[in-house]
Amino acid sequence: MNKCCICISGEPGVGKSSIVQQFVKNDFSTQYTPTLEDFYNYELNLDEEKYNLEIIDTAGQEEFCDLKNNYILNGNAFIIVYSICCKGSFKEVKNIMDNIINIKDCQNIPIIIVGNKIDIDEKERKVSTLEGKNLAKQLNCLFIETSAKQNLNISKIFTTLVKDWNEKQQNIKKFSKKSSYSIKNINCSSTVKSKEKQIIISDINAYEISFQNNSLKKSNSSDNFNHSSHKTTIKIKQNISVDSIQKNNGKISKPKCPVQ
Repeated sequence: MNKCCICISGEPGVGKSSIVQQFVKNDFSTQYTPTLEDFYNYELNLDEEKYNLEIIDTAGQEEFCDLKNNYILNGNAFIIVYSICCKGSFKEVKNIMDNIINIKDCQNIPIIIVGNKIDIDEKERKVSTLEGKNLAKQLNCLFIETSAKQNLNISKIFTTLVKDWNEKQQNIKKFSKKSSYSIKNINCSSTVKSKEKQIIISDINAYEISFQNNSLKKSNSSDNFNHSSHKTTIKIKQNISVDSIQKNNGKISKPKCPVQ
């Protein structure tokens, strides 16, 4: 069974706990009780697959920031909630998003922005649907508007997010298969006259390997070989894997696949 840890964040009073309880327990309470932390386990059946969801309802209060950050660090996917009748909670979305990216140290994270409380009178709305969509597009996130009170789009939050998470997981697996070789060792001496310098490469992205200064850096340029008495540069095109490349008296030898 696939396991996914989902963290739900947002300003106090936006309806985070109500969303989770409606999803997990099919229950809604009109009484507001500030949350320190709540954990829920839920088995989701989606597209003939089973997912064990561990849902963490985090505190909205600033004083619990360290605790919340720890949950973010271990989370796989994220829900950021704001209230459509509170402009301040909407403005906080970007700060929460930035915090998640900083902690996870990654850009490609499954995140859905949720505008809650669409059951209110339209006159009380402070954040338009278009504003929400534009922010989500700007931050490269999923977006949905919901009502925890009326159970509108609540399940869709989680199914949409889990689908996105699963898709990203599959992409990672595909990437891993294509890049079956990993950079295990760069064995370069400090002198250019060394008879053998071996490198093992793995990435479907382009790399530029320079023996000068023993450096390895990414390059967007096309594949070719350049070598001189002072520098050996190897540029590998996307989807080309090389087991080992040896430098012997200025000659490149033993590529396992052709390099143009």
